Amino acid sequence: MQAPISKIGGHRLTIRHSMSQYDYLLHLHDLFEAFVVKPPHISSNLDKRTGVTYHWCNLHTLSFLCFAPYRALFYNDLRIKIIPSNLKEILTPVGLAYWIMDDGVFHKSSGGFYLSTNSFTLAEVELLVEVLTNNFYLDCKSHKCGIKDQRVIFIPSSQSNKLRALVQPYFHNSLLYKLGLK
Repeated sequence: MQAPISKIGGHRLTIRHSMSQYDYLLHLHDLFEAFVVKPPHISSNLDKRTGVTYHWCNLHTLSFLCFAPYRALFYNDLRIKIIPSNLKEILTPVGLAYWIMDDGVFHKSSGGFYLSTNSFTLAEVELLVEVLTNNFYLDCKSHKCGIKDQRVIFIPSSQSNKLRALVQPYFHNSLLYKLGLK
């Protein structure tokens, strides 16, 4: 998912998902209903290298000043996404569920989970691991992901039941596969 908060006479949220997650995007549309005037729309792009056309669905809110505190919390002055230093105080099971729905991957062969954290610094990923460990008692580790200086978070299968119990109540049915449940 891409969800930058851009500044255009206030701030707006743009959410993009693959077409396979359209039902989830409709759910997000319902959550942000007070801030949108248009239904989600579908976009496509032809990859000239492969000849494959990719389709995705987008949701755009209107611009509001009330989004400014969230932009300041999650983006620096260079418009780069960051992890807030107070994440320990603000990440809840609901927030963790949405994080997994957006950036989580169930690893079938190991039964564990990956959280895509590729765009964050090593220090930020270590902070995320610390928050998951201390707030939710999840045993997890930072793993190299094969791309220089990028890391992902791995939650092993031994933590699967604990993680599912924590987040499944907040999961959209269409994304239960991200918990290994479909």
